[in-house]
Amino acid sequence: MTALGGYDDQLDDNVNTLQRLRELCDDNLLSHYTVASASPDQSSPPADTQVLFVLNFTNAQRSYLLTSPNTLCLLYTPSNEHFGIVPIEAGACGLPVLATNSGGPLETILDPETGRLRRPTPEIWAEALGELVSLTSDDRRKLGDAARRRVNDVFTLKKLGEEMEGSCREAIRLGDVHTEVGDKMIWGGLSIMAASGVALGVTLWLS
Repeated sequence: MTALGGYDDQLDDNVNTLQRLRELCDDNLLSHYTVASASPDQSSPPADTQVLFVLNFTNAQRSYLLTSPNTLCLLYTPSNEHFGIVPIEAGACGLPVLATNSGGPLETILDPETGRLRRPTPEIWAEALGELVSLTSDDRRKLGDAARRRVNDVFTLKKLGEEMEGSCREAIRLGDVHTEVGDKMIWGGLSIMAASGVALGVTLWLS
């Protein structure tokens, strides 16, 4: 399963990326099918489909993919992503995440407690993916429970709001003296404000 949200057939990068993925399937003798929309007219994929490309998936499709018992893990491929809500959505649903070891996932994923962080190379990811899909039911449940706890402990609206308030109070305490520490606290407060908006979105979606 490959989900491509925000796919725009007017953008060459989007079109070329999908084409490369399809060619990769062909090169590896994997049957594939593309779901272009959630329209009732969209035909069902053949029973022997091995790779399903879902373009511009709906909220209902996303919820199903994240909570289906057939979904074993989520692959988050961006490198140096500033934050990324996808790993948090997956964690809130108790789904293990395999992500690159840079950017936002370094904060949102604990390796090995809630998922895996790996250098973005095919060989390393193949090994980590094999490890995740081979987990026993008990180990998968423990990892999923840990992922949910981390989201609840760190990324709820209440927790992020408390951290934002603390950062803002510390910035005020520093007064007008523009020290390096003060600047960091101000930028930290702004970052937490942005993260709070993300957390609100997650909270509303899961409610």
